[in-house]
Amino acid sequence: MTEQQRLEHQQDRETYARLTAPRHVTLDHFRGHQKVEGYFENRDLPDFMGCDRLLKIDHLYGTVQMGYDPRKGQPFLFANIKTSLYDTAASRYQREIKEYRMMRNSKAGNENLSYSANRRADTAVILYRAERKPWSELSLLPHLKRMDQGALRKTMPFLLRDAERERLEEGRERKKELEREIRGTTAAGGFAGLYALRREELELSKERETLQSLLTRKLQQSRLFFRRINMAYDIQKHEMFDYYREVRERRQLASAAPLDEPPKKPADDRGKEGNGYE
Repeated sequence: MTEQQRLEHQQDRETYARLTAPRHVTLDHFRGHQKVEGYFENRDLPDFMGCDRLLKIDHLYGTVQMGYDPRKGQPFLFANIKTSLYDTAASRYQREIKEYRMMRNSKAGNENLSYSANRRADTAVILYRAERKPWSELSLLPHLKRMDQGALRKTMPFLLRDAERERLEEGRERKKELEREIRGTTAAGGFAGLYALRREELELSKERETLQSLLTRKLQQSRLFFRRINMAYDIQKHEMFDYYREVRERRQLASAAPLDEPPKKPADDRGKEGNGYE
């Protein structure tokens, strides 16, 4: 086995481990005003409205959360990695983002905007969906190639399939070459070299089966992931929009109250815990 093959097999094992890690999925209703863990919002903004978590997917290697920002009117994904067999998340930049310090990345092929806690690799990432359409692979793929978007790549490995496709194509070409060599060796009676060719053919067949299995699993997980996050948002978006429209209207009425009368605090069903909404 060459050094390149050894590295490829090691990478395959890591990818398989990330894909098959047990996942704990939590669906949240926006009225629970569950905080997005690791995301510290800027409460000094005059129109501050805390974000609501709608979905959390937690596994051994990281966490992906989907939230809704009522101030921007946009859903977003927040991803961070964990310390594991393959990663060391010793820095707080890898676990959390402070809104007033996060770094905006330029647009990368679509209208969605990504932010990172730091320009270093594998820092926590937040990606806002500015486009008026459901989440899809096209929403995320343009952002995956950035150095500081490692948290997206490592928590969503099912989005990266180019390597498997390239190796499968290389394997198909090599299989054709081996078949020609085997036919030529057999016709020439060179049975001494036939064993090595047959062995390489068998190893190549096993490798292609592994790659095809990884590719199939990635496609399945991608479909499941986007179905989950789109459903978590779609089933409550209309109620959520109406709720926050009423909150904004009450705030406007309160701010327009006569100065000689103490403003009445707008009624709100938010509890004391959670995001600390006013």
